[in-house]
Amino acid sequence: MLCTNTRARARVQLKAARCVHASAQSILGEAYRDGVGVPKDDAEALKWFRLAADQGKASAQNNLGVMYANGFGVPQDYAEAVELYRLAANRGDAIAPSNLGGMYFNSTGVPRDYVGAHVWFNLASANGLEIAGKWQD
Repeated sequence: MLCTNTRARARVQLKAARCVHASAQSILGEAYRDGVGVPKDDAEALKWFRLAADQGKASAQNNLGVMYANGFGVPQDYAEAVELYRLAANRGDAIAPSNLGGMYFNSTGVPRDYVGAHVWFNLASANGLEIAGKWQD
């Protein structure tokens, strides 16, 4: 049954997340990050992303990386963002390779490496992330 009420959906996700369900934890992190069905709260988003990321949830690892890269709810830490993006990319997250490519392209948290950036952008494009295709060549 599809739940269109965002507050009701958030309550269901919270119950599932408390049961250590990584996907539910990641979705709840997104809800807190975006303020959908719950108040926007970076600290809560971080908590739920971290719980899911620690269980190997690739999308949560990527989202946690975004929070570190941008200093949302934590001190900005590019090196931590790079490591989280790498974990997520190696677990098959579609967006993480593009984020990692951007870090190499812009020398953010890693030495500038256009070849490395190209490799990560290619992977993101192969994973179906269309925007990464513009950085391929």
